[in-house]
Amino acid sequence: METEIKTKILLGITGGIAAYKSCDLVRELKKSGFEVQIIMTESARRFVSSLTFEVLSGNPVCLNLWEEGVTKNSPVSHIQQARNADLILIAPASANFLAKIANGIADDLLSTVCLARNVELIVAPSMNIHMWENAATKRNIKTLQEDEVTIFLPTYGDQACGEIGLGRMMEPKDIVDTIIKHRKADKLILDNHNVLITAGPTYEPIDPVRGLMNSSTGTLGFKIAECARSFGANVDLVAGPVAHECSKKINRINVRSAREMHTETLKICKAKNISIFFCVAAIADWKPKIFSVEKLKKGVSNLNNIEWVENTDTLAAVAALPSSSKPYTVGFSAETDNPSNCLVEINKKRINKNADVIVANKVPDSFGNKEIEVFFVYSSGKHLIFKGSKDHVSKQILIEAVEQLNLET
Repeated sequence: METEIKTKILLGITGGIAAYKSCDLVRELKKSGFEVQIIMTESARRFVSSLTFEVLSGNPVCLNLWEEGVTKNSPVSHIQQARNADLILIAPASANFLAKIANGIADDLLSTVCLARNVELIVAPSMNIHMWENAATKRNIKTLQEDEVTIFLPTYGDQACGEIGLGRMMEPKDIVDTIIKHRKADKLILDNHNVLITAGPTYEPIDPVRGLMNSSTGTLGFKIAECARSFGANVDLVAGPVAHECSKKINRINVRSAREMHTETLKICKAKNISIFFCVAAIADWKPKIFSVEKLKKGVSNLNNIEWVENTDTLAAVAALPSSSKPYTVGFSAETDNPSNCLVEINKKRINKNADVIVANKVPDSFGNKEIEVFFVYSSGKHLIFKGSKDHVSKQILIEAVEQLNLET
């Protein structure tokens, strides 16, 4: 896999047993066409020598702020180092280093370069499970995400201390593949492609003053719509009753009930050649069989006696369209249990609806929250997890859909 443009990556290596994996990481980066410049912390050199990385990268390794090679060409070399890179990657990123950059500490070359950066910063944490789960580390990760630092979350497995759990650095090839995907996203073009998105809740009236509705804010759906529009797509957004505004370049259709959302969605699918359909809306599964034209009086009419009927499944209806008009379908599933605990059930839902992929998230945690964790369940059996701000996750959802569809990017 070759990158189209020679991207300069500044690779920071911090102290930890995973530093040995950075040797393979450098090889993978070079093999994929990246130019690699390396900065090592003092602790990192206790695990792997700087000479090893100099040979692998083909470039001198920078070690501290005051060495002759660093200061020779510029008295503010930390600025120069940051400006010469297209991307800064810290792998492995120790708990101590995460704490430094989360709090703006710049007491060595690598942390100073990170503070002086004007390019994307990616960190791949590596540490013991208990260090990863410590409240201080969680706070630091949250701060970094708010500062728009990209986190390549650690994986589950055996650890050097003999324990098993989350904390292992993402594998080098996975890091490189994800970086390439990120770089492609910057050039993602959806010109002349039609994207349809449903967002928000629906409202099912019981009587003139009461109705059935959920807590969905529609934020994720709106962000996917804005992201698709920024990549050049023609976007139709069928939105339930929410307060969000959107770009005037997005064709927004406001609806109230599940029936209205279903009708408008199918109308658009039949009228246009939709490439991707994101069924993000939290559409009500049920509605009253009969709408009461008068308010149901307390003590007179028992709400328990209301007869309920199922709403038509919009995702399944779109997925059942003839192949000539069927888009790539991305369904969303709200789960009260952690989605990782019910992947089999989520996949059954995907099969029943004939969706290409289901994106599951835990509720009510995600309602109104700035951050979200989503689980992708594909027809191939592949599972992916993305966690971060809704801006970040919406972009990843779009990238995944485009890649699976094999659109020209």
